[in-house]
Amino acid sequence: MNFVSTIDLAMFSTQDLSNYTTTGIGPVVDYFFLPKNKEEVIQAVQYIKDNNLEFYILGGGSNTIIDNTMDSKKAVICLLEYKGIKPLEDYNILVRSGTVLQDVVDYAFNNELSGITGLNRIPGTIGGSVVGNAGAYGTEVRQTIVSVTCLDLSDLSIQTFSIDGCEYGYRDSVFKRNLNLLVLDITLSLTKPVDYALEAAKYEEISEFRDKIYPKGFKSPGSVFKNFPQGTVSEEIMANIPQEWVVYNKLPVGKLLEEVGSKGYNINGVRMRLSHGNIMEVFAPATYQDVDQLLTELKARVKDRFGLTIEPEIRLVSQFRKF
Repeated sequence: MNFVSTIDLAMFSTQDLSNYTTTGIGPVVDYFFLPKNKEEVIQAVQYIKDNNLEFYILGGGSNTIIDNTMDSKKAVICLLEYKGIKPLEDYNILVRSGTVLQDVVDYAFNNELSGITGLNRIPGTIGGSVVGNAGAYGTEVRQTIVSVTCLDLSDLSIQTFSIDGCEYGYRDSVFKRNLNLLVLDITLSLTKPVDYALEAAKYEEISEFRDKIYPKGFKSPGSVFKNFPQGTVSEEIMANIPQEWVVYNKLPVGKLLEEVGSKGYNINGVRMRLSHGNIMEVFAPATYQDVDQLLTELKARVKDRFGLTIEPEIRLVSQFRKF
């Protein structure tokens, strides 16, 4: 059996992406790949190249809104089956990129290890968190990264980046800027906490708080807009903002949004949470266009009230790319 026939029979199918996103918004695609190892990832990429398909790389489907009006002749490589955690020496672990981030946090918690407790209850995969440098409560994923191994889609070579090579910034990385770098494996360095009881208490506190924000069955992409790291807002604008709003060395955009009436604001089936100014939920049938319109309106309100341009943390995907 030749290569193309093997791919045709075993590796892709037609799928509705609304079943693979945390908002339930997404189009039907004719080519949906669910690789389980590096070889299958490479085969999927090669098939997409050979057939000149538009494509997208998908992890856990959080932090992403994909236009549900796209035509179906497109390809998606979903990494949810490319998963696993392997213990290494000195409390390091090797994690495949499709592993759900919560599973990594729970692995550390159950093995009495510290370093990523602050990432507790953040939706998505570890790969997505590495691309976007996910963080909360003063913790960012970059703080534990030793190295990241990627597939370079341009030539199908394997490259490994040290932490310096990842070029991390606030919700930013070289992997986010260079779309040819598909994150495969991550080595994390964890530690034994001095007081595990305190670490466990932190884990439980975050769990309780975020389970209220993200209750079971809740359809949400996560936080919608980026916060402002301290020092990135001019003194003139900060003079009109209460200093107590600044926490963890950031100006939370949620406070700005609350001031302009974001809580409960809705367009069709999409609304901002009544309990949090920067978290969106899909509560009824909704479209990509509904989300885009809601975000556009909120950006305009904040710009008018505070003179600040807020940027989405979620990805609005209106078209796929080609090689």
